[in-house]
Amino acid sequence: MGKKSPTQIDKKFKVNYEMAKSVGLPVGVYHYFYADSSSDAKLEAEFCLENIQGLELEYPVVINIEDKEQLKLNNR
Repeated sequence: MGKKSPTQIDKKFKVNYEMAKSVGLPVGVYHYFYADSSSDAKLEAEFCLENIQGLELEYPVVINIEDKEQLKLNNR
């Protein structure tokens, strides 16, 4: 189920981001999506954006949508 959960954040995310930037590596974001309803999808996308706000990214934000629960979703 998609939600705003701190357990979805890699514990080394900030350190890895800072270290990559410090040596000039380009950075992007990968987010595994757990949402199983359109309302959860919206919350989870907002949560991802909140966590990367202010970061300088050279690569895109990639949303991984492959969980079997997401078969319930439609385009509404």
